[in-house]
Amino acid sequence: MNKIYQKNIQRTKNTTTGRFSGFTLIELLVVVLIIGILASIAWPMYQTAVMKAKLTNYIQLASAFKQAEERYYMANGTYTDNTTLLDINIPNMTGTGYIVFDDGWCIDVMEWGVDTPYIVIKIAELNYRIYLDNIDPSSKYAAYKGKHQCNPNLSSNIGKRVCKSMGF
Repeated sequence: MNKIYQKNIQRTKNTTTGRFSGFTLIELLVVVLIIGILASIAWPMYQTAVMKAKLTNYIQLASAFKQAEERYYMANGTYTDNTTLLDINIPNMTGTGYIVFDDGWCIDVMEWGVDTPYIVIKIAELNYRIYLDNIDPSSKYAAYKGKHQCNPNLSSNIGKRVCKSMGF
């Protein structure tokens, strides 16, 4: 009584070539090479799409900080870098204006104090700034009032691709 795994399988010859059916080693190597080339093209695009999606989420969060800063400005006549004074509640908020998230991204509200009227999203690949609306007209940042700016790290191709894909 033959068991299934002991059964002899008859290999058939191709009638036109006289060879046994199946793939040759060269054919398999060509297929693997093609898959490798396609993967090397697709991987950077995938990384860009993932980073752009994350950045979009953090831009929404930073925009919420901007709105809270504008409300604080309307009430007090000045901006603050103390996030506990703002009417917003974000996890990991320490009051220092610097919020670090578990995935390595961070948001810095008023990066160098009240002299820098912007909120910046920081990662190794890029910095994304959102400028506040009530900037002193004599400030060097006056031209950026209410604008967004994406600054890629010069050595990071992914940062450049993300900023470019967002229109910067």
